[in-house]
Amino acid sequence: MDGRQLRCFLAVVDHGSVTRAAEALYVSQPSLSQTIRSLERELGTELFHREGRTLRLSAAGQALLGPARQVQESALEASDAVRRIQQLEEGRLDIAVTEDLAVDPLADFVAAFRARHAEVWVNVLQADDSEAAAERVRVAECEVALCSLPVSRSGLTSVALGSRDLLLVLPPEMPLSEREVVPLSSLGDIPLVAGPLGDVVRDLVESTCAELKVKPKVMVEAGAPAVLPDLVLTGAGGAFLPPGVARSAANQGALVRRTDPPLVQDFGFVFRNSTLTAPSRAFLMLAQRAHVQARPDTALGFVRSPESAW
Repeated sequence: MDGRQLRCFLAVVDHGSVTRAAEALYVSQPSLSQTIRSLERELGTELFHREGRTLRLSAAGQALLGPARQVQESALEASDAVRRIQQLEEGRLDIAVTEDLAVDPLADFVAAFRARHAEVWVNVLQADDSEAAAERVRVAECEVALCSLPVSRSGLTSVALGSRDLLLVLPPEMPLSEREVVPLSSLGDIPLVAGPLGDVVRDLVESTCAELKVKPKVMVEAGAPAVLPDLVLTGAGGAFLPPGVARSAANQGALVRRTDPPLVQDFGFVFRNSTLTAPSRAFLMLAQRAHVQARPDTALGFVRSPESAW
């Protein structure tokens, strides 16, 4: 027994004859009659008493009528639920993010998404690093992750959103304040505040400095990257921060400098190699548009977008 058979059965009941039911369903009368008889054979009983051209429900037909209508209503409800999600009238978006990208740029992406799709519930999951974010996607805790690239998890698709120059943010009175561009080769002389080893930005600083044969002078290690701007403003040392966070610190009096060479962080989205749900697909497309429209910020660094987008 399938939905098509039940739909035909109910059409005959509602229209009172096979002929009128066939017209309503836009099928031929012989085809509809064959469907009804196939259903009767499957159930092992007649559903209608046939008296000439008149059809009257049998006891078995009466027993099937209520459940058949329930199945039809449930199918309609299920179809409507899928439609509402596909049209973003409701639904859920689960996205993992590393802390360094949670404020800039994820917060703006989520705000733009919520402004357009207010009925979709958004759940943001924090990940300690890019590999942890990718793992949350791999085990289906979420569908999408925003993190630094590349990641090593197999079975996942990575789409570059762009790259950004991390900026050196300094306390107002630091001697380097006269320099517009700070050579990375001088980091050995600059007291820094940073996240612990394993933090995305800290590891990028360490690896870049290692290539230059420079040892960064990390004097304060903070487990929560969110406190780094406050530590800079109190004079604890300089810190490498994303452009948006650097802008906020500059508004409070901190000095913001580019470095030579620039400290570049590649980032983007990671998702499973399968069809994305409508909320996730809409979020990725909206995030790319928002990212392109937001750049460049020539006063406090900039982000570079890939030549091609998904």
